Order: sequence, then structure tokens, then C-alpha cells
Amino acid sequence: MVLAVAILAASPIPVRSGGATAATLMSGQWWRLITSQFLHVYVLHALLNAAAVAAVGFQLERAIGSARMLIAYFVSGTMGQLVAVLILPTIPASGASQAALGISALLLTIAARTRSMRLFIAPALYAVVQLALDLTFAHTVKLPHLASFAIGLLFGFGVR
Repeated sequence: MVLAVAILAASPIPVRSGGATAATLMSGQWWRLITSQFLHVYVLHALLNAAAVAAVGFQLERAIGSARMLIAYFVSGTMGQLVAVLILPTIPASGASQAALGISALLLTIAARTRSMRLFIAPALYAVVQLALDLTFAHTVKLPHLASFAIGLLFGFGVR
């Protein structure tokens, strides 16, 4: 299951093929909040996200099951894409970074609760790398990334 999501998350398809903007959402194309999670502008972006989804997703799927992992992935990813559209309404939202950060935050809460260093390493490493990339290339922490991370934390407090 995770491998399929990771492969889809790596699809370097042009953003115009399904990216979400305020105009597309206002015209009723809400499905773009989901499809945009599988679109990437740069191949390197796609590969980093796919690696993160695979590394974190395999561990999370074992910890909480496939269905709950997919729900966390899509809810955190969709909310992150929505925040991206609200902040920059004319720039198409794309990428799986939000979803990857959401499931990373969820796994971090499980790692903290179980005191498992094994579960802590992959999501912490991805979150630090993503933060470094945000600060390097965007010169700020992207609000959609923070929103998705927060959604993942909320999931983590509710998952047992």
C-alpha cells in the first residue's frame, strides 16, 4: 500500500494537469486538492517526497494499519494544499510535502508515546530536511507545511 502511494507521490506531471488554484476550486474542481498531492514541478522534489512517504509510511502503516495511514496521508495533504491555495490563490498547489509532513508528525507522536528511537529517526530526519529546504529556497517556513504537520500531530494525539 505504502509503495503505491510513494510511487504516485513521485509522479513528475505538469502542474496544469491537476494542480489546485483558487479559481479551479471556485469552479467546483475540488478533486484538485487530492490530485495536486501527486504532482511535482521538479523531479528532485518528487524523489524526496517519495522517499519520505516510503520511509515514514512503511513504519506508520505497521504501527496503525493501512486504512488509518491513508486517512492521515490524505487529510493532512488535502488540508495543506487548501492552505497553500488560500495563501497563494493564483499559484497552483502541488507536491506531496504536506502529506509527508502530516504522516511524519503522526509517527513522531507515536515514537514519543512509545519511546521508540527506531520510529523517531525517519520522520524527524524528513522534517529537518524539509525545514532546511524551506529556509534555503523559500527563505521561510511554508505555512502549508506547518498546517499539515499540525494536522499530523492532532491525528497522533487521537491514535492509540
